[in-house]
Amino acid sequence: MDDDMNTDQESLLKRTHTCGELRLEDEAAAVRLCGWVASFRDLGGVLFVVLRDREGTTQVTFNPDRLGEDTWALACRVRQEWVLSVGGTVASRGEDRNPDMATGDIEVVAEELAVLRRHGEGSTSVAYSPDGRRIASAGTDEFL
Repeated sequence: MDDDMNTDQESLLKRTHTCGELRLEDEAAAVRLCGWVASFRDLGGVLFVVLRDREGTTQVTFNPDRLGEDTWALACRVRQEWVLSVGGTVASRGEDRNPDMATGDIEVVAEELAVLRRHGEGSTSVAYSPDGRRIASAGTDEFL
C-alpha cells in the first residue's frame, strides 16, 4: 500500500478536526481529516468526495489544477468505504452550499491524499454502507 501514500506518513493520522466540526468560521484554515468515503462524484474533471467519521461529514474537492499528477491519479481511484487521510484548506461553498449537511457551508480543497485502507482489505467486507446504500464490491467498480 506504500504507493497509496504520497505525503509524510508520520502526519497521516494526526487529524486537526473531525468531519462534522468545520464551519464557515474555519475558512482558509489548513486542516487534515481522516474518515471513510461516504460518496464520490466526478463532475467534469473535478472530484467531490463526502468524507465521514463518527462526528459527521465534510465535502472534499479534488481539483487536478491544485494537485500533483500522482495525487490526482490516486484521487481518481478512490471508492466508497475507503479510509482516507486528506490535507487541504477550508473554503466557502458560497452559492453551492448544501443545507442538508451541518458542514454544508464549506468544503475542504484537497492538497494531500493518502489511502489508509481500501474497502474489502482485511477479513471483513460489507455489502452495505452505514446509511443502507449498496456499495461496490472490493477490487471492482461494479456494484453488488
